[in-house]
Amino acid sequence: MENIVWSHSKLNTLLNNPAEYYLYYVQGIQPKIEKTALSIGSAIHWGLENQTSDLQPYYNEKGSFAQWNNYTDEQCLAECIVEAFLKRQKEVIDDILKDDETLEILDVMSIERELRLTGHLDSKLYPDGHDFLGIIDLLILTNKGFILIDYKTSSRDVEWKSYKSQLFKYDFLLQYNFPEIPLYKVGIINLKKTGIKRKKGESDIAFRQRIREQYIVDDTLINWHCYSKAEFSVEELNHFKEDLSGMLDVGRGIVENQLFYTNLSNIQGMYGESQYADIFYHRDDAWYSYIIKDTIYDLDEQAMLSKRNCEDIDMLVLTNKNVLNKYNLFKSAADKIFSINKSTTKQQLFDELKENYICSDKLLEQYFITMEHEN
Repeated sequence: MENIVWSHSKLNTLLNNPAEYYLYYVQGIQPKIEKTALSIGSAIHWGLENQTSDLQPYYNEKGSFAQWNNYTDEQCLAECIVEAFLKRQKEVIDDILKDDETLEILDVMSIERELRLTGHLDSKLYPDGHDFLGIIDLLILTNKGFILIDYKTSSRDVEWKSYKSQLFKYDFLLQYNFPEIPLYKVGIINLKKTGIKRKKGESDIAFRQRIREQYIVDDTLINWHCYSKAEFSVEELNHFKEDLSGMLDVGRGIVENQLFYTNLSNIQGMYGESQYADIFYHRDDAWYSYIIKDTIYDLDEQAMLSKRNCEDIDMLVLTNKNVLNKYNLFKSAADKIFSINKSTTKQQLFDELKENYICSDKLLEQYFITMEHEN
């Protein structure tokens, strides 16, 4: 099996509900409309990375599948949060950086946004161990070591201690990649989503203006906390690495043995229903709400596409592994058939595939067209 590069979200998804991992990471099935909380968080991080509160380019990039064709309350909220933070950014960063007069930022080019780092962990079960990926929002190199800053979005007041366990992954990744540079300080910046509700009969313009005004007058919606290196002992870090390695052992075992069961108890979570609940509960027309990563030649656009709208057949992948719903699977099977008999007709090909797979007539036609244009 190809070595998996794990991340916090990938591992959590797998351990919480293996079926959700399978749908997202293996099949490439995604909701057409992203869950509001996830959408806002992603948009905010994009704005911070690009240092702009104009998030229209981000929503444009999501394309027609995501159906972000109109300006929404969610986009307004995300833009207001980013705008409020950017106005206070210097104040916040300066407060986190504040120290005695000997602290210096060594080089402004050492400030990296969305820095991707991979660390390697030993394993008790797998000789090749595990690779773990983490993304650091902001990393500042000083004469005393790294100052790491992480952005969070939430709908509630933050219990700062609850984030501490997550911060050990950054400590591990930095020590693995930069063993000669200590982690001096960690700052958490919480960007809180306002809880104001739309009034009865209130227009879009009036409601969104109230959101903007809220972020102008309410300083508590942007808050932060600083941890010192002293709060992260070597012993605690070693315990974290051992625990993480054990969880990765379990995760890899699930993937290698294809144990993608549906954890019914985790379909309903603290943030509401899973984005894949329609599939887990076998709801009628569930396929309509999802897209899937797949190679398809689009006759209207005269181009190869990497995604398509889901079909009814895609909803069967959790209960039947013999579903032909990917072009690469179609191409591999077709090549074998043609290698035996080059004169096989299109209908003969389809008939033979239907004998061995669960197929969709529509997808078979699309895949055949795709194969013709690929060749």
